[in-house]
Amino acid sequence: MTPTDWLQSGGSYREGVALLETAGLSVVTERRVLTRRLIRTAEKQALRERIEKLCAQSGTTVAGLSQTTPQQHEPSSITEYRRRGRAKMKLYSDAKTRLNMMAEDPDKYTDADRYEVAEYLMEELQPQIDHIYGIIRAYEGKGEVPAMPADDVVAETVRKMKRVLALRPHLSRARKELTTATPAEKKAIEERIEHMEEELAQLSTELGL
Repeated sequence: MTPTDWLQSGGSYREGVALLETAGLSVVTERRVLTRRLIRTAEKQALRERIEKLCAQSGTTVAGLSQTTPQQHEPSSITEYRRRGRAKMKLYSDAKTRLNMMAEDPDKYTDADRYEVAEYLMEELQPQIDHIYGIIRAYEGKGEVPAMPADDVVAETVRKMKRVLALRPHLSRARKELTTATPAEKKAIEERIEHMEEELAQLSTELGL
């Protein structure tokens, strides 16, 4: 996996650390983070910034992510698609981290738990990301300026509301589990709660709830 691949696919924290190490960079802090069960959002972002810097130093662009500086007077629809793309990639990265964490603790998560996250990644997020960055690439490569279809906005709003309605009971159950969990179980449950709270907060902000 290359740094570009990692950024594009929302690779795991462990994979990102390995990339920095391969490039001959110090990963003392990141290795310390890996010894913990809970990786904070700020630590994930710090790792991403280091890998983005690694790409920039090597002159590599992040294929498919359109990380180039937006044109000064680009269409508002493209600006909106860029915003959506960044938000989707963050959700993808967080979900991928959650799935990797579930795989490392097979006794704590059911197949249904893992399937739910995998389905969310592949059936919802990945097609949306491909669609968004396909539009941005068409604009950058051919100058095609898209409109923001009203039905896209409505469909996106409906999807977000469904996700909010699904997250709330999951979050409620996880909090109840936490009250009866053993000390060994609490860390994993707390991490699940943190991920769900972050996603719920982001969706609530986007929906104006």
